[in-house]
Amino acid sequence: MEERARERFPVLPVAMLALGLLALRLAYLAWACPYTLAEDEAHYWDWSRNPDWSYYSKGPGVAWLIAAMTRALGESELGVRAGAALFGSIATIGVAGTAHASFGLRRATVASAILFNLIPFYQVSSLLMTIDMPYVACWALASWCAVEAILRRRGAAWAALGACVAAGFLFKYTMVLIVPGIIFAALIARKSRPRDVRKGAGGWIALGVLIALAGLVPVGVWNAERDWPTVRHLLGHLGVSGGDVPTGREAWTPMWFIEFIGMQVGLVGPAIFLMLRGVLRTVRGREEDVAARMLVWMGLPLIGFYCAVSLVNDAEGNWAIAGYVTLVALAGRAVTGGMPGPFPAWKLAWIVGVLVAACFARLDIVARVPGVGRLVPLGRLSGADVRAAAVWREMERLGEEAELEPFVIAQHYGRASQLAFYLPGRPVVYCSSSLMNGRRTQFDMWAHTDLRSREVSLELTGRPAVLVGGVPGQWDVAFERVDPRGALDGEVKRDRVSFAGYGYRGFTGPRGQ
Repeated sequence: MEERARERFPVLPVAMLALGLLALRLAYLAWACPYTLAEDEAHYWDWSRNPDWSYYSKGPGVAWLIAAMTRALGESELGVRAGAALFGSIATIGVAGTAHASFGLRRATVASAILFNLIPFYQVSSLLMTIDMPYVACWALASWCAVEAILRRRGAAWAALGACVAAGFLFKYTMVLIVPGIIFAALIARKSRPRDVRKGAGGWIALGVLIALAGLVPVGVWNAERDWPTVRHLLGHLGVSGGDVPTGREAWTPMWFIEFIGMQVGLVGPAIFLMLRGVLRTVRGREEDVAARMLVWMGLPLIGFYCAVSLVNDAEGNWAIAGYVTLVALAGRAVTGGMPGPFPAWKLAWIVGVLVAACFARLDIVARVPGVGRLVPLGRLSGADVRAAAVWREMERLGEEAELEPFVIAQHYGRASQLAFYLPGRPVVYCSSSLMNGRRTQFDMWAHTDLRSREVSLELTGRPAVLVGGVPGQWDVAFERVDPRGALDGEVKRDRVSFAGYGYRGFTGPRGQ
């Protein structure tokens, strides 16, 4: 693409789209969202009320973001989730910027921004506060900066790129996988258009590297002081020795890979076919189409890495989702005439995108449709307040019966955090996962929630507790008496029952000895 053919960035359409979506999403979250916090959302909120440089399984980005949003908007579901909506709009701008820096076409830029918001997973993650949308937004901004630095020869873009990589790493560690893609992209540009690649940018590149490395410092220091728990968590995800979960898993099956590929199609939707078409034409296409080849290479390391993981372990579908960001820009060019024949997939992307948006907005209504209810994962997004109300009633009963202040222990970290959010007064809720054949969690890292701690044991000794999850034999060691209470109101998992524990004596012996 010659410089003289470049069109101006469509500021108004992109800004209207990003700000309009932000306003709609915030309004929906404030007044129309029927969902209680999911387990991960609640757990990240629990992190946010305990500020730190890092956490057991993730960097501090998500906790810092929720802390900022809840301080501005209040300790509410809207406050927790507002950051997802904000970063959804930031990601929209990042994708548009990547498309324009690559091709300089107004229509392709706007189409890319629209297509990004038609992708099912990006829609959902702009409403639920997990690490995914902030991470995707950082990836999109980093991609934009990389194209500006490499193709547009803007030295300051290297420093901005370093800042985006640093910020993304604080949300998800696989942000580092954009680096080999950028290196490949730079090599492609230098080989294909050596005269266009600016020489003497070494100082800017060095600054960008230093800024990027700064993002590793909080996580590195926190882990070094605690014997690297995050490393063991990541090894556990890969199912290898030294991880925080048992390695004796089910035998390998090719279905892991097949299911992973199927999940990619489901999460990305029809846009994945536009992306695939763009990739194939780029690979077979003109040697001078440097920008398109760069976009392919910037997403390839992440997608390829998790495809490889799925060959040896059961991989989650969303792990590779940031890798499609640059391919959205490639698909955006496809639907605006840069490549022939994309219109059926483009129209289908609109149909699926609108349907997903409408259905996800009110899954509670969709679940009432005969024959559909079983297919709707509504239990993950509802009932947390009802379960907390049931736990509160049991706490009141236990308090009157034992004449001691009761507390709550949940066997699962996500359920513990949900209860902490929805119980009156938002008390400390403890988690027994690592003490009951489960993996370690952030609750084991905090001094005030570590059930192995002598101080915590002394504080809780003798008191009654509501126990959520597990089986009776697992609780018996820690209490003088344990009575079953059945499933809580609003509980969707039939095997997750609750108990009343009397006379806490600690999981490691009386008084935490």
